[in-house]
Amino acid sequence: MQSAISRAGLFAMPAAWAASILMLVAGCGGGGGLVPVEGTVTLDGKPLPDATLTLSQVKVTDPGPFVGVTDADGRFALAAVGKQGSGAVPGEYFLFIRTVATPPGADEFTPPPQQREVVPPNYRSGTIRFQVPEGGSTTADFPMTSR
Repeated sequence: MQSAISRAGLFAMPAAWAASILMLVAGCGGGGGLVPVEGTVTLDGKPLPDATLTLSQVKVTDPGPFVGVTDADGRFALAAVGKQGSGAVPGEYFLFIRTVATPPGADEFTPPPQQREVVPPNYRSGTIRFQVPEGGSTTADFPMTSR
C-alpha cells in the first residue's frame, strides 16, 4: 500500500509543477491574459510592408515584449516573443516601429544594414506609448507621415 501512495505522490508533483508554470506563463487573474492586438501600419497613406512593431514594457516587472511584423498590406498581429499570433497583455507599453532589422546572427563585426530607415524618428525611439485595452483591439492602426 505504501508504494502505491508513493507512486501516486510522485506523479502528482510533476503535474502540480506543470500547472504552476502554466499559470505563470499564461498569467492568472487580474486581467493578466493575452488579448488580440491587430492593426495596420501605413506611411504617407500607403501600407508599410515588413515593418517590425514592438511593444516594450514600461516597467521591468511588466509582461512583454510583444512583437508583430506587417504583411504586404501593412497588417500585423502582435504576439509574445516566441509565440505566433498570441496577442498581448492589457496595459501601457512603449511602441517601436522599424523597417531596418539587424540580420540574424549579427555581432559587433557585422556591417550595418545598407537599407535606409523610412519610419519617422518618433515611432522608432520609444517616445510613443500605446495602451492595450482590456478587450484587445483589431484596429490598432498607426498612420505615419514621412514629412
